[in-house]
Amino acid sequence: MGLKEDFLERIRNRIEIIRSSAKRNGYAGYDPYDILEHPLIRRAIYLRDGFLPRIIGPFAKKLVYHFPVLSRKILRIKPTINPKGVGLFAHSYLRLFELTGIKDYKDDAVECLNWLTRNYSKNYSGYAWGYPFDWQSRIFIPRFTPSAVVTVNIGYAFLKHYELTNDKNSLDIARSIALFLLNDLNIDEKDSKSLCFSYTPIDHFHVHNANIMTAAYMLELWQIFGEQVFFDYGGKALNYTLADQRDDGAFEYWGKEDRIESHIDMYHTGFVLRSLKRIFELTGSEKVKGALTRGCKFFIENFFTKDGIPKTSLERIYPVDIHAVAEAILVLSTVDEIELETRKKLLNMVFEFCDEKMWSKSGYYIYQLRGSRRIKIHYIRWSSAWMMRALVEYLGFLLERLA
Repeated sequence: MGLKEDFLERIRNRIEIIRSSAKRNGYAGYDPYDILEHPLIRRAIYLRDGFLPRIIGPFAKKLVYHFPVLSRKILRIKPTINPKGVGLFAHSYLRLFELTGIKDYKDDAVECLNWLTRNYSKNYSGYAWGYPFDWQSRIFIPRFTPSAVVTVNIGYAFLKHYELTNDKNSLDIARSIALFLLNDLNIDEKDSKSLCFSYTPIDHFHVHNANIMTAAYMLELWQIFGEQVFFDYGGKALNYTLADQRDDGAFEYWGKEDRIESHIDMYHTGFVLRSLKRIFELTGSEKVKGALTRGCKFFIENFFTKDGIPKTSLERIYPVDIHAVAEAILVLSTVDEIELETRKKLLNMVFEFCDEKMWSKSGYYIYQLRGSRRIKIHYIRWSSAWMMRALVEYLGFLLERLA
């Protein structure tokens, strides 16, 4: 058996195990952020004054960080269904249907899309989704507050379903999402040619991955419907992020208005690159292609060790986070501005590393490697859903080259 055939067999095996586990558990599971909404943990970690933060805070942080399974059992954190995870699974199933023609995958996707159609955040201008827990950024964001990142990822699943089945209801939902993005997010119009979409309706943040993902989604709708409003808003959001690309090709997490210190990581960089790739496919813009090429060069040169270990941050190798691993595979599988031999070599190395070091005999990819220590908690959205998306695209990459 050749190397590609061996990888294909293992990838298919991992995909089916992840799929079976997710369906068996009704797509419910833990999340890295679910425990942080517990009143005790939230007060201990986020409040700065008083007895509890000073005395209990350091202990609470260590408990959550070092013992994620135990801490959830102690605090009785229950598994939840995360809309973003369901959307990622739906998209993965549709890609599998596209690659294989197996109807069961389409049926699984429809089940996920039906759940999303029933379980969206109400009282907004269009369909929108958020996380099923309170979370703390620079402001407090209540559970189910819809976000651009969650909603756009789900929107792509509905668009994929429309592409493969011509289902008008999926297209209607995908279009409805634009009403949320345009009417409910806060839009900072910098000038006549540049704007930035907020992360949620209750903040005024400038976050490049959320902004550029929204831009790409707008341009997807422009291609389908031909309406100028989608082109205008998508193009202006694109201009905002392109103008803030660093000279070395990197993209900061925060826009310049909100940047307190430099924050550049693997998976948010990957979100930007994959969005730029799609925008280039939609528009053919040479400006976008140039930015994408510079961004890819930075990505390859700074986010992998010589052994192909994906680095979550620029500064250190550990912890190796499964979300960074998934994003590395996604970028390498789908962004062909990276030289083909580099892509093939790194994909092989990343997959071998991940499968050897981060696959659990219990049938899931673990959360993190911290040196020799394996953090074995199973996160349904952060780990399984993203690795499912990544492995399906890697499968497509290999199948294309075997044809």
